Amino acid sequence: MASVNSILSYVPLTESVQVIADGLPRVLPDYFWSLTEDVPGTKARLIESVGQRQTARVSPANSPPRPRGKLTLDDKAIVLLSSTEELEFDEELCNILQNWEAYTPQQDWAMRNVAYQGEGFRRLFENLEIASVLLNVATGVNYFDADGNLLPTSSGATLTVDQGIPANNKGQLNGLLTGSFADPAFDIPGFLTQKFRPRAIGDTGYPSRVAVYGGNIPGYMRSNNFVKGIWDFQSEYANFYASTGQIKSGFLGFDWVPASEAYFQDQNGTNQFVFPADQITFMPEVTKATYTFYRGSKKVPTQFGPLPDGPAALKAFSEVFGRGRYAYIPMGGTFRIIDVAFTTFLSRFKVPGSVYLLDTTP
Repeated sequence: MASVNSILSYVPLTESVQVIADGLPRVLPDYFWSLTEDVPGTKARLIESVGQRQTARVSPANSPPRPRGKLTLDDKAIVLLSSTEELEFDEELCNILQNWEAYTPQQDWAMRNVAYQGEGFRRLFENLEIASVLLNVATGVNYFDADGNLLPTSSGATLTVDQGIPANNKGQLNGLLTGSFADPAFDIPGFLTQKFRPRAIGDTGYPSRVAVYGGNIPGYMRSNNFVKGIWDFQSEYANFYASTGQIKSGFLGFDWVPASEAYFQDQNGTNQFVFPADQITFMPEVTKATYTFYRGSKKVPTQFGPLPDGPAALKAFSEVFGRGRYAYIPMGGTFRIIDVAFTTFLSRFKVPGSVYLLDTTP
């Protein structure tokens, strides 16, 4: 039997402590998520044009004009990724609604628990969007299993969403790289400025500007004889590396973005670090011309309760683009409130041929 002291005593409830931080790190610049375009529904068609880079032909004066073919136009269908899940609230939310005007410790705890559960539920969909973009930059592909779980590799995948980066733009770039960044005697600056950059501008006409790099790349730079020769005269790059362990943007004309901390947690609770340590992903300046984060739409209910007729029911929906949430009360059975969250999106490199996944250590 409990003692009087144990019944009358109490334990104060302190501020909560989050022992594992919420959400995933956005190691990439915000423009990978802010360059958005809204697409009604989940499907769209894109018109793709090929710019003219040839020259006109010379001919003798007053000669007949030479015939010339038209530029090509292609269209491509895209299907956005869609995710919808639901979470049931029972006693916590019922207590709040049934005693809305009352204030009790139980009421306060219920409200805090509802807010906590709701925020964690919402974060799942934000994490999916972040991880999808990270994997596209790291691998150019998203893989999903039969249950819709995002995968780090193709193993177990039943759905593949491929950005379409050409095979010649991966690995050693079809033989363009003939040495290794891990070799201090390899001319890294010469390769990037005299071999890779002309290749990139020749492939698509889009100059390569952004360089997203893995964890080993700064060390390769610092140990490279040719890089050290530059950093000896441009000390701001050496000082930046010494203080941060990273590559300062502007070096060799690239915007350098570290990505060694890019990860997501899979369905088993395992952290999957997605960016290869020896890789650099090169791409042009990220603008609406080269990249877009598409947001699809979903119709969601805007009110609880029965509606008088069909027209009123049709008006009780709102079109929401991107992420959204709504709630409903199932008919029959015990009182329950179901919280539904969703997202419809697709991050896409509009010019896949301008993206390069360079393995620096063949």
